Amino acid sequence: MNPEDWEEAKTSSLTKMNQISKIIRDYGYSNKTKSMITDEKVCDFLVKKIREAKEKLFRMIETMYELTEEKKLNKRLQKLKDELDIFSDEIKIRHCEWKDLGAEWLRKIIEHDAGLIAGLQKLNNDLEDISKEMIKFVKLRVDGKGEVMYDKKFWKDMENIINGIEEEIDSLVRTFKEREAICNIRAISLEKTFQKMQENIEEEV
Repeated sequence: MNPEDWEEAKTSSLTKMNQISKIIRDYGYSNKTKSMITDEKVCDFLVKKIREAKEKLFRMIETMYELTEEKKLNKRLQKLKDELDIFSDEIKIRHCEWKDLGAEWLRKIIEHDAGLIAGLQKLNNDLEDISKEMIKFVKLRVDGKGEVMYDKKFWKDMENIINGIEEEIDSLVRTFKEREAICNIRAISLEKTFQKMQENIEEEV
């Protein structure tokens, strides 16, 4: 990569650049050194947000623990937490060579960074909303105000919501794997190489 390519990529991605720059200071991929520093900042932020999401899931598991009739839900929440553990580890052990990428591929990096940052923020917001609903439900149970119909609706809603959370996490993992692939592909036959890597990622996730 070179400063001219980075300027072109940045100029054509102003909305995403503005979103990222509010989170990551001095964000840029104008040369290899700068890229390595930016990569570290971005990934530190992602790991931080994953940690926050795991903490929310842990609190949700604790909240639901005494509702013994719904062990299945707790198992699914634990599975989500385990998946985030693996995701966090994958980010920490990533390998990026930062080959000479042109403007088009730098734009893809910006898109993936923006998607990961926004996606993890949304995941945390969604988990916070679910946690509030769980606390409300448990309080009704403790106060003896719960109704059978409300119980059924709650469990059904929770199943659907968790299905959505699973899809969010899968999408984030896939996006990160694509980002890592872009960081490591060479300038020759970039498009063909990336398409092949995408196919492999789809099979893994």
